Amino acid sequence: MVVRNYLKYFGRLNDNNVRLRKGPSSFSESLGTYPNKTGFRILEKGTAEETIGGRKNVWYKVRLLDGTEGWFFGTFVHNLYDGPNGDPPPWPNVADW
Repeated sequence: MVVRNYLKYFGRLNDNNVRLRKGPSSFSESLGTYPNKTGFRILEKGTAEETIGGRKNVWYKVRLLDGTEGWFFGTFVHNLYDGPNGDPPPWPNVADW
């Protein structure tokens, strides 16, 4: 069983070809693009919002499984703290989905 509170430190991408940036800005150097469902550890949630393609969100500093660190735009981040449909489950512990 996975303790739901621990899941707030993990996420996955919800779109294809998402750019990982060196810094929390669309003007920052791209470190590569990643496919849908790429998993990562969330290290930090930015506070400054940016609008990209009409979508307003913050940036997330992440560490990929290979150790690469960078920033993903929040619109493309699915935090595993939320259930599979994006809503928090009503119970404190949930199976690993």
